[in-house]
Order: sequence, then structure tokens, then C-alpha cells
Amino acid sequence: MVEFFSKGGKLGAAKRQMGRVQKLIENGEESVQKAEEELCRVRCGKSPLWAGKKCRAEVGRIPLVCVEPCPIFWDVALASGS
Repeated sequence: MVEFFSKGGKLGAAKRQMGRVQKLIENGEESVQKAEEELCRVRCGKSPLWAGKKCRAEVGRIPLVCVEPCPIFWDVALASGS
């Protein structure tokens, strides 16, 4: 645990997170939409509620929901804006 905090101090993880968000903002809405289409709609079985989508409930199945972007989404969204 000490090694984790030693990179950039105790706020290192928060600074990295802020950097990802800033880069995504700079890439624009298109990179978010593209990642959501490629990943969330095609590859993932969860409904991305954080993106304003409705739950894809099917009769006889328990719906799976996504309440925040996952690490895979971040990778795809940041790569699509590069």
C-alpha cells in the first residue's frame, strides 16, 4: 500500500483520475458516444444508466444496470479521441 501512495503522494490516484476526465473533456462528446456505442451497446449486457439510457429489461430476466463508466469504457473512450 505504501508503494501505491508513493507515486505522486497521497493524491496521486486522484490526480490521475482528474487527468483522465480532463482528457475526455478535451476529446469531446463524440468520443464518449463512440465508446458507448462500441462497448456498452455491443459488448456489454448492462444498461448504462450513467449515460441516460433506459434499462434494457427483458421478460423473465433480472436487468443488469451500470451506474458509472467502467475502466474498460475509459480505455476505449480515451483511445477513440487520440
